[in-house]
Amino acid sequence: MQKHALSVGDLVYLPRGVVHRGLGGVLAQVITVPGFIPGAEIGVDHHLRRINEQLELEGPTAIPYNREASRTAIIN
Repeated sequence: MQKHALSVGDLVYLPRGVVHRGLGGVLAQVITVPGFIPGAEIGVDHHLRRINEQLELEGPTAIPYNREASRTAIIN
């Protein structure tokens, strides 16, 4: 797990397959190569929620996840 503070104009490269999460009201321009394929996403929030539960992580030590998306496995 890595955490990076970003500023306006920063460029972040995420190789294919990297699980990532934007927090704090991020407004991002996402560029994908070779291109974004709608419906080709695999949700990880249900896994992140389970890790938090198993390790009893809460508050600032918890791994961030989307509560709504964590209710079921999402594979598009």
